[in-house]
Amino acid sequence: MKKLFTAAAFALAMTLTTVAHAETTVAVVDTQKVLTEANAAKSARDYLQKETEKAQKKINDMEAKLVKQQEDLKAKRGVLSAEKFAEEEEKLKKAVRDFRTEAQSIQANLDKENNNRRNKITDAIRNEIAAIAKEKSLTLVIAENLLLYNGGAEDLTAEVLKRVNAKVK
Repeated sequence: MKKLFTAAAFALAMTLTTVAHAETTVAVVDTQKVLTEANAAKSARDYLQKETEKAQKKINDMEAKLVKQQEDLKAKRGVLSAEKFAEEEEKLKKAVRDFRTEAQSIQANLDKENNNRRNKITDAIRNEIAAIAKEKSLTLVIAENLLLYNGGAEDLTAEVLKRVNAKVK
């Protein structure tokens, strides 16, 4: 096992040495900034905020209906027979289960929509970074948040943001 590790380390060192001797052109991109400031991201946030508010209103209305049902059932407790009360109580329990299922479904749909929109934007960012790197014959493009030091590498953030805004609505 030690020999395998030593061989892998040697191969990595040789690869890094080879890359260091080749002409390397490096650029950086603040992907978080692009993801935050892209027009598509802003419109996705606005859309999801509106949808979340609508969903919350729907959930609140459903919950209010359940509370009313529960209060009505409590008020009827002395009037209904034990059998009839048990039936009504079961109906209420079923309504609560249905409510929980519906609330989970609403949340899952919001999460799915959020993920779809975010993936569309991140895919566009990746595609634009690759296109720019190819156009400029860049060897390496690094996300700015991964850098410990930048010795003057070209920053592609503004160009990526511009292209993403042009392509993703």
